[in-house]
Amino acid sequence: MHALIVSALRLHLFAAIKSVPLENTLSTGTLVVLLIIKINLLVNVMLIINNNNSYTYL
Repeated sequence: MHALIVSALRLHLFAAIKSVPLENTLSTGTLVVLLIIKINLLVNVMLIINNNNSYTYL
């Protein structure tokens, strides 16, 4: 599941990069920051899902 989500995130980022016109291209630093933000959000969602699943077994 984790690998599938990471692959989807990479594909989404690649599509976002390709859709930006050349004159508005983001710097590498900006792309790295956006990627870190997306990864942090993804980790938070996965932790929430994991916590919710652990409560169902109580």
